[in-house]
Formats: sequence, C-alpha cells, structure tokens
Amino acid sequence: MIKRVAQAIRSVSRRIAEATTIAKIRLLFIVSYAVVILYITVFSRTPGTERIFQGLFWEYRNEMWNNIFLNMILFMPLGFVTGSKKGVLFGFLLSAVIEMTQYIGILGYCEVDDILNNTIGTVVGYMAWKFVQWKLNIRIGNCKKS
Repeated sequence: MIKRVAQAIRSVSRRIAEATTIAKIRLLFIVSYAVVILYITVFSRTPGTERIFQGLFWEYRNEMWNNIFLNMILFMPLGFVTGSKKGVLFGFLLSAVIEMTQYIGILGYCEVDDILNNTIGTVVGYMAWKFVQWKLNIRIGNCKKS
C-alpha cells in the first residue's frame, strides 16, 4: 500500500516537473481554489448539535433560488479553469466530499441538491471555457486566412 502511494506521488511529481508554465499556473489555481471552496464550505463552520440531511430537490421545492445560484456560481470558476470533462468530475467529487464532511462533522445541512447545483456550476464553467476556446479559434482562423 505504501509503495503504491509513493509511486503515485512520484508519478504526479514527474508530471508536474514536465508540465509547461501555464499548466503549472493552472494547477496552482485549481488547487488554491479548491482550498478556498473547502474553507468556505467546511473549515469556517462550527459544529452543530444534529445532523441534517435534505434529499434531492429540497431546495427547489422550497424555492431557495439564492442558495441554488450561489452554489452554481461558486463552482463555475473551477469548471472554467479545468476546461475538461475530468474537471467536471473533480467538481462533482469535491462537492460530494464537502457534503459528506458536513454531514459527518455536523457542519450544516447535507444536501444532495448542493452536489447537483455545484456540478451544474462546474459544467457551466466548462461550457464557458469551450465557448471562449471556440471563439478564439474562429478569430485565429480568420487571421490566418488574411
């Protein structure tokens, strides 16, 4: 087990060493932003007295639109900067870990809706990145034809 962890760490270290400067900056931003998200949603909270679990679409049924959109907005930069489907998966997993931690640590509401909304936000950020990339390719393509 320890050998596998050491091999994984060496592999990641090797990939980072071989990455371009832009890729390193992007990775630094992703990790930093994930830490900020964790601070906002987990580490800044004080434990409560009871575990509260809300099922799917609880926020929608109670018309908590502000909370829904804030959750989406919080994860949009993550999807934009990762710019990949793996980034969307990372956003989903990060959100799931946050909700499990909130439930286990009694740190607020554990809501399935938050996982859904955060993932939607990550997807919107990813789609915004793809749109920007598409627009840049069109402009670059038009410049080459001239």
